[in-house]
Amino acid sequence: MKKMSLVGGLLALIVLLLSISCEKMGDPVTVSQFQVNKNVTMSSESQGLLNRRTFYNFETIFLTFADLYAEEQVDIQIIRVSDLKMIKRLLVFSDGYGAIRNLPIWYHIGYHGPCSFEDMSEKYVVHLLQPGVDRPWVIYSIPFEIHKGIPPTPQIRVVDAGGCFIPGSLHPGEQLLIEGSRLPQNQNVQLLVVANRISYVPGDVLTDLSDNGIETVSIGANGTLAPTVIWNSVAAGPYDLIVDTEPFGIYNAGDVVNDALLTGLVVQNAPIYGDIIQDIACDQFGNYKMYFDSLETVYAKVNAFTKPRLASEYVSIFLTPHKPVWQAGDSLVALCTVGTFEMPINCLWNGTAGSLPLISTHGQSAPDDPTPVKLWPGLYDVIIDVDRDYVYTPGIDILDGGPVPGFIVAGNPPPVRFGASADIDFLGLKDDNHNMWGVFRDVTHTPVWGVLVDSLGNFVRNNKIKFEIVSGPGFFNRDSSFTNYDGAGFSIFAGGRWGQGTLVKLSTVVNGITYVKYVRIFRKIPYSHNQGIVIGG
Repeated sequence: MKKMSLVGGLLALIVLLLSISCEKMGDPVTVSQFQVNKNVTMSSESQGLLNRRTFYNFETIFLTFADLYAEEQVDIQIIRVSDLKMIKRLLVFSDGYGAIRNLPIWYHIGYHGPCSFEDMSEKYVVHLLQPGVDRPWVIYSIPFEIHKGIPPTPQIRVVDAGGCFIPGSLHPGEQLLIEGSRLPQNQNVQLLVVANRISYVPGDVLTDLSDNGIETVSIGANGTLAPTVIWNSVAAGPYDLIVDTEPFGIYNAGDVVNDALLTGLVVQNAPIYGDIIQDIACDQFGNYKMYFDSLETVYAKVNAFTKPRLASEYVSIFLTPHKPVWQAGDSLVALCTVGTFEMPINCLWNGTAGSLPLISTHGQSAPDDPTPVKLWPGLYDVIIDVDRDYVYTPGIDILDGGPVPGFIVAGNPPPVRFGASADIDFLGLKDDNHNMWGVFRDVTHTPVWGVLVDSLGNFVRNNKIKFEIVSGPGFFNRDSSFTNYDGAGFSIFAGGRWGQGTLVKLSTVVNGITYVKYVRIFRKIPYSHNQGIVIGG
């Protein structure tokens, strides 16, 4: 009877949260102190990034949000209102200003494969959550709808010879066709294939890269473009597709770009079973680079020249100590910052094309932050864990590294880097039969782990790590563990309660020096499961 009351109370809380249009909740177990938030934008490129709450087939939804705690993990969920099922989930970081910007939260609505489409017309809620560390929890719910039909504003789509939508992926030598809707009416336009860029401004020169010249077509009163060949034999690389209006040859407000914030087309080689080595680490403008200062933020962006063997919707991004040779099954460890954020981010990408838009990979400090997020000196690789199994898989995962590092942080690495984490429930999005969204593997038991890496990036093995409860409810199944082959030691936390965070301490001694990490574990809503965040050490 008590269990039924608990579930009923939880559902009532979810319903209340979902019924509120973009609200902030003062604490994690009551719904008493709300304030309306104005600093949120949901948009799609086909609507010129205008703020709206209605979306259509094949669009990609972007989220910008500016009322979060700075430099902390943000849990973003899309919940279907009709059955309260979580159908998508991301774990990313806010920047030093407490914002996330133009984050894709739903790719190509309804697309499931060539000529395979699912009608997603429904009411949904974007649910954002940041648990406060000795601060109020930040919880927002943002309602939106998906409607049938095509967007009421200009759109270009890559299609196959039969007119079926393809989300921007071809192999070298294939033919490129595009179609369009809501295009400028009763005008002559030019169809261009240009080098990919992350933004366009009026006056940018547009250079066509196709092998058959520039097509000039007449758009009639209905604003449609029938499937049209614009490249006979495509070449490897990332591109954008543009319907260019007069004056031709330069970008202007009347031009239509497919997926301006994303990559419109990736032409890539067929899947392989060897390493997919690709530049990933970059700056905030998408410029790939090798050297970073300890105070810089490492961004990730990739358009895979080789198609991964798995078309995953989600990826995990690891900044991990460099290894000259990665073997199948090698463990992946997110370990690059001093004191916090030693976890991968989990985000969406265009999995059919192996294309990841620009995204921050860890907390980003504001210029005036008195305690900024710092990178440990050392050599690192960036790995896109496509199958999200926390191990390296050649031909599926994408590696920024190889014999040389993916990036380097100047300075002398410390003798030991000690990392910690307590959130591994992201993979619990489906049940064991892989057919149900919104199911977590275990709602009450949380593995808490520490990992040790030396100055050369090698795991420190057979070293004792202690686990202690500092404050709050709960207990560990063992008070110590020795690090294994992957430098990790584990203990299982249980006994947490709603509304009561538990502070746990991990400590270890290496060569006479004591290293300490603290993790806050909390019971999370609207879903009853544990999660942990590292809060320094």
